[in-house]
Amino acid sequence: MNNKIKTLLTVLLLTCLAAAPATAKKGKTYIVCVGISEYKTQPLRTPAHNAETIMKVFQKAGKTEARLVTNSQATSANVLAAMKQLYAKAGKDDAIVFFYSGHGSPGSFDAYDNTNLMHSDVLQVMKDSKAGRKIMLVEACFSGSMRRETREGRQATLVKKMGATTMKKAKKAGIMMFLSSLDNETSMEYNSWNNAVFTAHLQYGLRGGADKNEDKVITAKELYDFVTPAVEKVTNQEMHPVMWGNFENNMPVISWK
Repeated sequence: MNNKIKTLLTVLLLTCLAAAPATAKKGKTYIVCVGISEYKTQPLRTPAHNAETIMKVFQKAGKTEARLVTNSQATSANVLAAMKQLYAKAGKDDAIVFFYSGHGSPGSFDAYDNTNLMHSDVLQVMKDSKAGRKIMLVEACFSGSMRRETREGRQATLVKKMGATTMKKAKKAGIMMFLSSLDNETSMEYNSWNNAVFTAHLQYGLRGGADKNEDKVITAKELYDFVTPAVEKVTNQEMHPVMWGNFENNMPVISWK
């Protein structure tokens, strides 16, 4: 075989590998959905419904065990207990998902009982799980510094938003994080919408809107490519969702097979 043929075969092989579709995982998805609307101060309209919406999407896809923790039940202790109990069931062929909607601060989520649900505690529970895929989806508001528009800038800003320690731990643990907005942006709610903007587009994408190649498997890249530009457009560039972590672009997030 001459060098030209070898080169051509190598190129074709790499092309096939790059284009290889995601494969559906045979395991289950274990998801904990947290939504807090009824804060004692600064109540919100959609978070509890956001959590229920995302839970129902995964349940409809099948092979899912879920816990819904909302409003007065969403204390730091209750959330962590639900995560530990559910995620302990996951094996290497399974996925664990943590969805949070509510107020947030750098380094923590705001629990109902005025305690801080620390990112480090959430990440540790996810890290301890034996699941092969670990996913965190967050619809929350944070305060922070100047927005940056490039992908690298967004990741740098995300580190500031969530805290450098949080992001390092998430990456090391192989957790895919998909957040609704950058550090100085409000996670927007429209009165005419039942869900907040990010969650609305997230659930559209998970239900099949993001399935660009129509293989019934929504990958991380497909989800990002669908949700982020849609949210940016509908909010007139006032929200910029960002994804972070150490994972493959074709990692399945949800499968409808």
